Amino acid sequence: MTRNFARDGVAAGHQPGWCSSSRAAIAREVAAKTRDLHHDVTAMAQEDHDVLRAELDQIHGALAAG
Repeated sequence: MTRNFARDGVAAGHQPGWCSSSRAAIAREVAAKTRDLHHDVTAMAQEDHDVLRAELDQIHGALAAG
C-alpha cells in the first residue's frame, strides 16, 4: 500500500544568472524554502488521516471477513 502527497509551491524559486555564480544564493533560497518542510509533511499527513484510517478499516474488515 502506498500514498502519494503533493502540494504545489513548497520549494520553488529562481535566481538570475548562471548556476555556478549563484550557487550560494541558490543554497540560501532552498534552505529558506525547505526549513518548514517537516511542518508541511506533518500537515499533509494530518489532512489525510481520516481518509487513510477509513481505508485501513475497510481493508481490515475485508481481511477479517475472509
